[in-house]
Amino acid sequence: MPHQPMYAATKSGVLMFTRSAAPSLYRSKRIRMTALCPTYTADTGMGDAVRGMGSSGKVLIKEATRGKGMAKLEEVVGAVEARAEAHPRDL
Repeated sequence: MPHQPMYAATKSGVLMFTRSAAPSLYRSKRIRMTALCPTYTADTGMGDAVRGMGSSGKVLIKEATRGKGMAKLEEVVGAVEARAEAHPRDL
């Protein structure tokens, strides 16, 4: 995948920014900050890019998702909402 290094770098940047900014933001303003890093999601640009890879994309998805396939955006949102309701202080 030609853009994979850029994707990985930006995703890591967002995650590290969130981890470094979240504690002080919570201490100073009581605002919680969370980064979501779901697996390959079917109805996004990344899903389209991986599908465009043909058979190598299928192998990538199978390995990355442990055979479960790409998630749907609604499933990711639903999981986050359920977690927030069950454990509001964790998010």
